[in-house]
Amino acid sequence: MRIRSLTAQQYARSAELLPEEPSTRNYWLDKGFVDLGATISESFLGDRVAMSDLSGRMGLVWASDKFLLMKLVYTIFYLFGILSILVFGTLVTVVLSFVHSLVILVVMTIVYVLLGIAKALDGAYRTILHVTYACDRCKNIYLQPGYVCPSCGKVHSYLRPNTFGIFFHRCTCGQLMPATFFSTVKDPSGKRVRRSTLEQRCPNPACARQVSTGDVRTLSVSVVGSRSVGKTTYIAALSHLLLDEFPESRGYETEFLDAEKQKLFQELEDCYRSGSTEMTREATDLNRPSAFSLSFLVKKRGLSPQRLLHVYDVAGETFLKGEEHETQLQYAYATGAIFLVDPMSIPEVSDELSERLSSADSAVTAREYPDTVLSNFVEKIRQVSGVGQGEQISLPLAVVLSKADLPGLAPYFDERARKAYLQANPACPDYDVDDALARAFLERHGMGNFLNMLQGNFKAQRLFVVSAIGHERLAGSFAPVHVDEPFSWILARSDRALTRALGFGGGLVDHAGAVPFAIDPRREKRNAAERQAQERRDEAERRAQEREAEKNARESGEE
Repeated sequence: MRIRSLTAQQYARSAELLPEEPSTRNYWLDKGFVDLGATISESFLGDRVAMSDLSGRMGLVWASDKFLLMKLVYTIFYLFGILSILVFGTLVTVVLSFVHSLVILVVMTIVYVLLGIAKALDGAYRTILHVTYACDRCKNIYLQPGYVCPSCGKVHSYLRPNTFGIFFHRCTCGQLMPATFFSTVKDPSGKRVRRSTLEQRCPNPACARQVSTGDVRTLSVSVVGSRSVGKTTYIAALSHLLLDEFPESRGYETEFLDAEKQKLFQELEDCYRSGSTEMTREATDLNRPSAFSLSFLVKKRGLSPQRLLHVYDVAGETFLKGEEHETQLQYAYATGAIFLVDPMSIPEVSDELSERLSSADSAVTAREYPDTVLSNFVEKIRQVSGVGQGEQISLPLAVVLSKADLPGLAPYFDERARKAYLQANPACPDYDVDDALARAFLERHGMGNFLNMLQGNFKAQRLFVVSAIGHERLAGSFAPVHVDEPFSWILARSDRALTRALGFGGGLVDHAGAVPFAIDPRREKRNAAERQAQERRDEAERRAQEREAEKNARESGEE
């Protein structure tokens, strides 16, 4: 995840949620200079008090009934004392204060140099490795998670070099806590622990989600679009590839964030294997989030730190009715977003192809106009991130034409169309062809305003043609085509190491050798049979009408 200015603003907003840190402040980093100044002030104040006392006694002598000679003797004595304090006392105070200040200054210089070094090392560790914590529930982002004291269970949100300590913090219960990535302490059982091995929670006290990830680099990708556009289906196909099919062949391991995420994946796998699809439930429970995430860790030798991926499915009604039960804060720091467009939600495409769809495919099509959904999505990003009108959004956006397996779409995107485009545009790189074909398809079907909206609002946007199911709905297990390409393009823009670890290469996949968009022969045969049967029925009806017309004509002639 690239740390941009928008993310810095989100860090500041998230920090406002943090409670008071349950650590005692380090004396040298908190009160050292204050106490030094107080000590010097108290020394000079003592001299002033002593001189004031002698002056008062001298006044009492002159107010007494002593002989004049005795008054003069006492006066000389007190004046000598005042002069001695004024000269020698001040000199001694200055010298001792200077020595004291010098010793304190040397000590504090060493302390602050060590603090600077520790902060630089720990900051460089987090910056170079992009170690962050983004909560999938409250969706706030923090420099680090909250670390639980192994002794008393209090959560420390600022466990890094600061005024609470350089290498260690001391919890209010007395337990030492490691404050850098290289510090170690003993827990109550005597075992040595590092900061990354402590129990972790979301620092937001209103959330306090328990996690056990260690030091991770967090990446968040939101899958967005209107209802019935195929978001859950897309995530089911993508998660199958990333968590079931690819790990063994590409040599990486995955681990679910918790049991809840594992259960979610099993539900998505059931959809994948059965070929059924189910819309994200419309949230009627006000406590139920408007977006859920499939969250998992990716581990591979040489990939450090491990990656935590959040793939969000944002309910479609949030872009239509404005009904969301929580603000989608992840838009401000997300790695990217995948915006799905159902071709059948485009009026001209629907008019052209609707009669060719089977009843299964016709039952689940998006109805909302893509321009409206995109406009609402842009507005929500601007609200969350603070990007003003007229400024382009830095969030990389992959626009996906979903359900590309629908009958009648193949000629726009298949190998014949690709070859024709390359012949007409020989300078076009092979990996740009699908983007160009998708733009031409949208332009041809009256979506020029949609394309202009993309260009005007997003610095980085690219179009993809994808089929998550790969065949007619409810016709068997998914056979996804190009599902991983939008995801790999987003990853390649921010984390090339992870892109390579997942086996995606550069992230812009060369389609040579890839499964082309072609109509399923069994499906085409079935659809063709249906069309022929309908044509025969239409022909029989036409002939019957002609015979009826001829009969009526003969009867009219005979009359």
